Amino acid sequence: MPKEIRTFKDIQDAIIRRGKIEDTTANRDSLKEKINTTYINIGYEEPYRWSGENYSIFLPKRYTTGTVTGTNNDETLAGVSTVWAENSHFGWKIKIGSVNFPYNVVRISSTTSMEMNAAFTGTTASTLAYTLYQDEIGLPPDLQDIRKFRIPGLSKSLQPIPTSPEEMDRMRDQAPFRTGLPRYYTIYGKKHYHQKTWASFAIDTDYWEEDFADPPKAHSLVLYPGIRTADRYSIIRYTKILYPMGSDTEEPLMPVENRQILVWGVLVDHFLTNRDVPTQREWLGQFMDQKRRMSSDIETTDDELIVTYDKTGVSRQPRYSEVDDSLYATS
Repeated sequence: MPKEIRTFKDIQDAIIRRGKIEDTTANRDSLKEKINTTYINIGYEEPYRWSGENYSIFLPKRYTTGTVTGTNNDETLAGVSTVWAENSHFGWKIKIGSVNFPYNVVRISSTTSMEMNAAFTGTTASTLAYTLYQDEIGLPPDLQDIRKFRIPGLSKSLQPIPTSPEEMDRMRDQAPFRTGLPRYYTIYGKKHYHQKTWASFAIDTDYWEEDFADPPKAHSLVLYPGIRTADRYSIIRYTKILYPMGSDTEEPLMPVENRQILVWGVLVDHFLTNRDVPTQREWLGQFMDQKRRMSSDIETTDDELIVTYDKTGVSRQPRYSEVDDSLYATS
């Protein structure tokens, strides 16, 4: 009875056995690299169910309780009858009076005091109306790309910005305070946070990084319009980051019945590298047959926003026929 292929070592053993490859440490190390490369390439080629995850994201409504006192050329904002909270309002944006651009909230000092990322440019005044809102939300640290993003109650999924985050910046700069349910989204890289574990990781405030010397890899979701008048929940379907296998006991995410494709794929590469084209073609046939069988596990997605290392890039765009009147509201 054939041995079931489950673990990283099972895959290595099957390749060595079926390819009649000498079992040496050097060959094992080479095969491990090829297995991981094949695994990750296959996993990212199509939105397979086994590489997908659902995640619920809370979209809080705007906060306008009380008034604020703004002092010209001062980053500190004083509140009257406000109840600001670090775990609720840190990282949000704030619209103050008639100033036509938003400030970022970088610190909540107390329920009535906050620090902004820039000095107040308006005339010193008290009892100013303000709006706190959140249009950037932290994403799970294992997210590779978003397959689908929807808000229950809306008939359409949200539309990814079709060019890059710079297009989102252009939309927000032209009308930063539009109110309504989000209809567009993109993904940005964010700042560094360290020494976090899943137990202490706080979605919406923390962004996962390993070292300050590394380029930012953590991401946040950017929404437009970004100001909501009611709390809502949204659901994203995303592709998980596929990490290379290391220990012999590790298993790939793909179902057991599909794992033999990693054997066929590495054998195709091995015999192509060794210029044995006839044998390579035989294994290629096995590889392609398995890929066809795996096609039934591919999810159908209307939109897909790919996260690349330069934080740009989008594939397919959905088509929208609906008009959301709230998109054009300015208050």
